[in-house]
Amino acid sequence: MTTGHSELSAILRRARTALVSGHVNPDGDSVGSALACYHLLTGQGIATTLYSIDPFPYNFLFLPGADRMSHELPAEEPDLYLIVDAGAPHRVGEPLHRRLQNTKSPKILFDHHVNYHDQGSFFDQTFIDEHAAATAILLYRFITDQGLPMTREIAVALYAAVMADTGSMRYDSTDREAFLALGELVAWVDPWAVAAKIWEETPLAQLRLLGEVLSSIRLLAGGKAAVFEITQEQLRRYRLGPDHVDGFINYARGIEGVEVAMRFREIGPRLYRVSMRSKGSIDAGRISHEFGGGGHRNAAGFDFSGSFDEACQLVEEIVARVAR
Repeated sequence: MTTGHSELSAILRRARTALVSGHVNPDGDSVGSALACYHLLTGQGIATTLYSIDPFPYNFLFLPGADRMSHELPAEEPDLYLIVDAGAPHRVGEPLHRRLQNTKSPKILFDHHVNYHDQGSFFDQTFIDEHAAATAILLYRFITDQGLPMTREIAVALYAAVMADTGSMRYDSTDREAFLALGELVAWVDPWAVAAKIWEETPLAQLRLLGEVLSSIRLLAGGKAAVFEITQEQLRRYRLGPDHVDGFINYARGIEGVEVAMRFREIGPRLYRVSMRSKGSIDAGRISHEFGGGGHRNAAGFDFSGSFDEACQLVEEIVARVAR
């Protein structure tokens, strides 16, 4: 079901403990939104666990509170679960998803992904707006609507989340509301300090791997799709983690004529974690849904079982179909 801000405020007033989490393989919006919730709840005197099954990306570890993230679920059942940016219930990871399926505590969702899955029947309360530039915008709405105190920690987290999910206000999800929100948040934020941490501190090994990956890009579906593979061997050789290659996909999407880019990161034998970014008429979320994944129009993801060549063949077929 969907509720109003005042009903959620009442739930928060009753809670003494809470758990906050975003989605697997978290991106900037997931991390920033989760941290904003963490600081909001702890500021209300609620003992809060900040949980993530996967590590936070290295370039968002500067955000206040990021060092408090735990990979372990609390032994005791919290009074409240607050999930952000998940796209679908299972996108929080198997351990938390299993806990959510069995809990009697309220489950709240803030999300801006297209609702391909029936989140309303899984969560007790939902705040979903697929037209919002970022999930962080929905949290900003809640905080301002309820007159809750804005702090530097919350503001920096929300600002970084919006900047990350809009590509520094470049993507077509960017709208007037996003600019107005950042205009207010900048009172607590040093824009250059945030931008420098996210985009201006790249390890040299990351750039060398980027050059290797860019040379292997394949163009499919008449040049509308750009796909590339990153192997476990490459990550080991360059001593990098998965978070170091998340931004590579934007180079592929930036190729002239390309409407959708797909990064296949090897996570096991014949198993890939796929990230998608799109522009133009192609809906990344729709393609991802066909593979059992989640996301929204311009960014989505899923896991793929098979070889990279098999994946390319499927991409060729699907993109040719949806691009008509």
